[in-house]
Amino acid sequence: MFLDEALRGRAPFVNFEIPPGRHRLRLEATGYQSWQRELELRPGETRELDAVLVPAGRDTAPGVAPVLGPAAGTGKPEPRTEVRPLGQAPRPPQEAEARSGWPWIAVVAGIVLAAGLAGWRRRARRKRTTAAGSGSRWHLRLLGSRLGGYQLLDEIGRGGMATTFRARRASDRREVALKVPHPSGDPLYLERFLREGRLGETLHHPGIVRILEAGEEQGVPFLAMELLSGKTLRQELQEHSEGLPLARALAITRALAEALDYAHGKGVVHRDLTPENVMLLPDGAVKVMDFGVARIEGQPGLTSSQLFLGSPLYAAPEAAEPRRIDSRSDLYSLGILLFEMLEGRPPFVHESVFRVMELHREAPLPAAESLERPIPEPVWALLARLCAKRPEDRYPSAQALLVDLGKLAG
Repeated sequence: MFLDEALRGRAPFVNFEIPPGRHRLRLEATGYQSWQRELELRPGETRELDAVLVPAGRDTAPGVAPVLGPAAGTGKPEPRTEVRPLGQAPRPPQEAEARSGWPWIAVVAGIVLAAGLAGWRRRARRKRTTAAGSGSRWHLRLLGSRLGGYQLLDEIGRGGMATTFRARRASDRREVALKVPHPSGDPLYLERFLREGRLGETLHHPGIVRILEAGEEQGVPFLAMELLSGKTLRQELQEHSEGLPLARALAITRALAEALDYAHGKGVVHRDLTPENVMLLPDGAVKVMDFGVARIEGQPGLTSSQLFLGSPLYAAPEAAEPRRIDSRSDLYSLGILLFEMLEGRPPFVHESVFRVMELHREAPLPAAESLERPIPEPVWALLARLCAKRPEDRYPSAQALLVDLGKLAG
């Protein structure tokens, strides 16, 4: 990898620290066209990129990571190449093609870039009520200010793409969770964020966190959501490192399947179902959060097609190609969640994003007899079907899954 034309290392890159500011990132590999990207990092910002290198000599402009699928407006298929586990001999072309109906994408490097990473980690340990714990100066300026009729009170959570604040609505003094995306140099980012937020406004289900309003003020977009008390499924799993009781895991799975069944009925695919995006309320209710990277099934994605969106630990094998994602991709993620709830860990873990995605595509689930906590055979059959590599081998819908879950409960 070259940073500002200086060689900085070889792939894979994880938690690669670079100074804040504007930089040029370039990847080179023998036999492939170079990939490059201009990016600007602010202090404390972390950004994840997935680069796709195109074989040299193919019909794609040098230095450009192509849109996955057919080239827009040309009808020409995008160059692809097979990815196979290390040490495995290449398959004949016809066998590689027959494996799933399309050749695998050469995802060459998963990169996590951080500006001032060490300093950010130190600040994150301090209380959120202190100035240092509130993050970057941009977020400090937002605290105490008004945004679209909401008074921002304090920070309650931060992810790689946005920060969520506890806020009070001026019109009725109702407290809400206000999600504000981090600044982006993408001129279409505001439009995409608001379109995705308004998509979430259409979802009215007791198992889905309600988006009350999607708006913007002076170029700063925001989503106002219902403010909930409780904990995330991630926090629950951290408290039960050995895994959850079987009945508890199946009850959560059923609640999530009901929420997905509703969203899928509206044509909406979540695309990022993770323990962090599941809320467990004190009354036992389960709610799905963050449809921020959701999309309408069968329509072009609203987010950049050159960036992998979602969490690799829970991503379906087809997630690297957004055009292939449909409701069955969410069911795969639900299967990975169920595995983690039962075993205390997800099935595919590696420090390299590329390797995790490769494991999702190539590696089978751990054998049932090798698990630390035995899973009853009917539950294992349901889990294995959810986690099938090919979408057509999974449950065709969340409704069909609910039927089998009902049989287990009976």
